[in-house]
Amino acid sequence: MLAIILATSCVSYVDLSSTDAYLRRGQYTKAYDSLKNSLEHLVAAQGPLIASYDLGMLARLTGDWKHSNELLSDAERRIQDAYTKSITASLASFVVNDNTKEYGGESYEDIYLNLFKALNYLHLGQYESSLVEIRRMIEKQSVLQDRYEQQANQARRYASTNHIRQTDLPAQATSFTTSALANYLGVIIAAHLGEQSTLDYSFNQIHHAFETQTKLYPFPIPESVETLKSENRDSVHLIAFTGRFPVKEERMDFISISPTNVTRIAYPVLRPIPSAITSIRVRVDGKVITTLEKIESFSLVAEDAFQSKSSLLYAKATMRAISKELGIGIWDAISKDKDGKRSAFAEVLGFAFRVGKELSESADLRSTHYLPAEAWVGTLDLEPGSYTIEVEYLNRIGQVLHTERFMETIDPTTINLLESYSPL
Repeated sequence: MLAIILATSCVSYVDLSSTDAYLRRGQYTKAYDSLKNSLEHLVAAQGPLIASYDLGMLARLTGDWKHSNELLSDAERRIQDAYTKSITASLASFVVNDNTKEYGGESYEDIYLNLFKALNYLHLGQYESSLVEIRRMIEKQSVLQDRYEQQANQARRYASTNHIRQTDLPAQATSFTTSALANYLGVIIAAHLGEQSTLDYSFNQIHHAFETQTKLYPFPIPESVETLKSENRDSVHLIAFTGRFPVKEERMDFISISPTNVTRIAYPVLRPIPSAITSIRVRVDGKVITTLEKIESFSLVAEDAFQSKSSLLYAKATMRAISKELGIGIWDAISKDKDGKRSAFAEVLGFAFRVGKELSESADLRSTHYLPAEAWVGTLDLEPGSYTIEVEYLNRIGQVLHTERFMETIDPTTINLLESYSPL
């Protein structure tokens, strides 16, 4: 029995070191193949949603935009299915350890999924579809607060129904209501399609994001934003992604159930992964032409959104611990005979319940693995023709840590978008 509990408490761990090593070296096809070879284990450990999401993010690094969107669309469908199940589930299931449920994705994973689908469609020249994905992302942002309030109300109802002291929960799900990067793409696409109203709206929303969400955008608005509306629009749009997304880690606390009873709870927190990249410059045919500027921090958005989620998970863990203790207390009471003694079997079973309570209390650390940490943008004004474009990633002392080289042909009839990535 204890072996089963211990095994299930560690089931979400998966070793992705081989895939990560290829990723750090910029060998994206090998990284994709490595993850594909571990697919069965990844699905068993963390579920099909994460498998599709991770493969979709790696597929796009190889330039397979179409297959990436197929995988990301599958992940998006699974997120929606999981949400539908969660709102129809019984109140009692709300407090069950999330490790025992199918992973349904975090709000920021769901939102940014559409951003990368939009980029994929943009690379494929399907501009209307790209714009649809951006609008879908904006739509999801608009319902974040409603979904959080549903979960918070579930927690309050469970506590009230089971006569458990309620934990204070943050009133706001996240301060992330507008994505500067999504609207930046919206301006680029709307300009090409001649949709002036969409262009004006998206342009204003970029400024709105920086002005109203200073905690999430603690850096200057990129100069390239202003060039998006100029009559002499730059011919090449540059987007670079850097770093690795924050990872979930388990945090433990001890809470007092009664004056003589203290129990352990576990809940997840996000830990950012520091990036060595502090600046990005771009060479055209060997000559430095421009530098890129930061426009979005996926890490800050995730940390902000997860603060409220973590508080909710803390409340659930507390209520779960109290419920377990009440259950053990009831067993202790009913397992005694009329003389107040227990049989050897009852003692062993009671001990198993207590050990099982400890071993089964673990945080849900499942998460997608290959979202970047930050996004940078810039523009190049180039005449039609062929060029060698190099994107150089530098650390704080100006050393080039990573370089990506592209042979690009500039076509004035299309959106010329160059996308680069460094995982460092």
